[in-house]
Parts: sequence; structure tokens; C-alpha cells
Amino acid sequence: MPSNRVLRVAADGSGEFWTVQEAIDAVPLSNRVRTVIQVAPGLYREPVYVPKTKNFITLAASRPESTILSWDNTATRINHHQPSRVIGTGTFGCGSTIVEGEDFIAENITFENKAPQV
Repeated sequence: MPSNRVLRVAADGSGEFWTVQEAIDAVPLSNRVRTVIQVAPGLYREPVYVPKTKNFITLAASRPESTILSWDNTATRINHHQPSRVIGTGTFGCGSTIVEGEDFIAENITFENKAPQV
């Protein structure tokens, strides 16, 4: 069995990727190797989408208090940065982080939806 693949994300540019989504996008389609995406401490203001074709992904950080994935979609205003990322409308498509891939693991990360009350 192949060993794990490790990708590094840091908002300050010290990793291989600036954003979590860039690292997820780098995981091969129909992935069959555990891919650990190490996320450096910081506030990552971005929507995150793990499609069905991206399996065996682990998002790992050192402390949930200092590593936060945050976005502010609502059911009536969905912005996934790129039109190709829209996976649904209404409540279904407004999550700040949406995971469809199998065998997903998250460790020591805070997921935050900063949507205003409407």
C-alpha cells in the first residue's frame, strides 16, 4: 500500500498552497492514497468543497482555536468564488465547508459559518 501524501497550506505563503481549496484541488481525481493537508494556524476566509472524486483526505492542524475555516454563504446568496464550484442552491449549497468525498477526516480545525442572520 502506498504511503500517505502530505500537502502544506499556509496563508502567509510559507506552504505549498495559500488556500485549503488549492490543496484539495491538487488531490488527484479518484484518489486512493490518504492525503494529509496540513493547515498552518490562521483564519482562512474561503468556501471549501471536497467533491465526490476526492477521497481519503485529512485536514489537519495543531489547534482548533488558531486554525479556522470561515465563509458567509446564505441560502439566498451563495458565493463559491468560482461559478464552477456551485454545487447546489438554497440551503443545500450554502455550507461554508461541503464534503462529499469518502473517508474524510478533520483534526484540530474550526469550521465556521459567518452568515448573517436573515
